[in-house]
Amino acid sequence: MRWIGALLLVTAVAAGDEFDDAALDGPDPATWIVRRGMDRLDGKDGATPRSRHAVGLALQWLAAHQDAYGRFDCDGFMKHDPEDDRWGGAGDAAYDVGVTGLALLAFLGNGHSFRGSEADDVHVKTVEKAVRFLLRAQAKDGRLGGDGRAAVYEHAIAEAALAEAYGAVRHPHVRAAAQRALDALAAARDPGRGWRYAAGSGECDTSVTAWCVHALHVGRLSGLTVDEEAFAGALAWVELMTDPGTGRTGYNTVGGPSWWHPETGDRGGPWSWPGGEERFEAMAAAGYCIRLFAGEDPRRSKPMKAAAKVFAEARPAWRPGDAVLDPYAWFWTSTALRRQGGTPWRKWNDALHEALIASQHPRGSGSRTGSWEPVGPWARECGRLGTTALLALSLATWRLP
Repeated sequence: MRWIGALLLVTAVAAGDEFDDAALDGPDPATWIVRRGMDRLDGKDGATPRSRHAVGLALQWLAAHQDAYGRFDCDGFMKHDPEDDRWGGAGDAAYDVGVTGLALLAFLGNGHSFRGSEADDVHVKTVEKAVRFLLRAQAKDGRLGGDGRAAVYEHAIAEAALAEAYGAVRHPHVRAAAQRALDALAAARDPGRGWRYAAGSGECDTSVTAWCVHALHVGRLSGLTVDEEAFAGALAWVELMTDPGTGRTGYNTVGGPSWWHPETGDRGGPWSWPGGEERFEAMAAAGYCIRLFAGEDPRRSKPMKAAAKVFAEARPAWRPGDAVLDPYAWFWTSTALRRQGGTPWRKWNDALHEALIASQHPRGSGSRTGSWEPVGPWARECGRLGTTALLALSLATWRLP
């Protein structure tokens, strides 16, 4: 394989250096999949021909909307479409690094890496370019994504993608960048607890903390050095936010709801269920995943058993304008229930497939083919790109580490 000479990259790791074939002698993607145990899940944990087809279409759409130098342009992706076939769905321009990380996770999570994929090599260049972009986006202190309002969100998602990329192919530049990003993540934590939007804010919330713990978890799986104290701090935060009576974990109040965007008019409250009962499933699932990644055993952990009863009752449905349509909640619930398994996972997975496969733009939809409409609480930030990447991940959680 010859790397594209036109895509020279100056990285914070080694200015002027490029990827080179000789440095790509790590394990092939299939070896990485076996080491993570994903080979034992394939075909037994919710994957179907229809869901695989849907994920494949989503990846094709994402690849077609990647910039030449690797970025997934959150607000300007439609420049890749014909002028007479351009659709809306712009996200926030400030989140290109985070959305690129999400898209890269979607490709890596389906076996695509620098050296090819399990089935073919159609997305090799897509993955390579995305990694190059993230390397170039890294600051000297290891941060990814700049100093925006959601800086730690972006950093954690991009770091997880870099760590996953390093796990698939042992490239020294990627290792150095991912390790520096992990070190920066450790420095951003509120001592003894978790994370919030900005480093050193002295505040925490369950949502940001979940992404950060996920990044640490992937880093540890990839053989990088992680801050083990951070897992204990995240657990302390989740314990503080969990209502022992209901098993619900709050965003930043005990057992409370997710945080609602103040500018989103159709998001006036938490998930509503028949009978008027309100449930806050996104953070219950995120809290469950924090405990799981930090090493708690779901078979023995009383808080995890209680939380599982909470989000196992959820059923995704594609109803625009309804608070139940929350791709972010669907991602964490899918990630959690896949690990719980059993009947709750099967029921959730069947409903998720029905909702997402029916709502994805099918072949013949022009430039929208393979994407999902940007809907739900965070459509304004993520746009069509972020929404499509997140939902592709939700359909493919049998492949997540």
